[in-house]
Amino acid sequence: MLPTHTVDVYRLTKTGNNQEYDPTAVITGLDSTIFPAQTDILAVYPELPAYATYEVFVYQPVTLENADKLKSGDDEYIIRGVPTVYDTSLAYYQRMVAEKVI
Repeated sequence: MLPTHTVDVYRLTKTGNNQEYDPTAVITGLDSTIFPAQTDILAVYPELPAYATYEVFVYQPVTLENADKLKSGDDEYIIRGVPTVYDTSLAYYQRMVAEKVI
């Protein structure tokens, strides 16, 4: 798949009882493909609204975590769950589910 978005990644930090996203991106300029989730994904995540559930693919070996925020222009997506890593002799990519911030 060809990249459709370039995203910056922000990590959720916890201090005491407070949680907030670091104002500085931990990764910038990450090429990714983002598109609405297929029905098989929606069946696994029934708690996420279908209109805001997306599949995200990244093609660089970076560390992404549950609850990381991906920003592309004015759009923001929150990673839900742990990304699945596919690493073979022919290709490398990570696949994850994200919820679009509306």
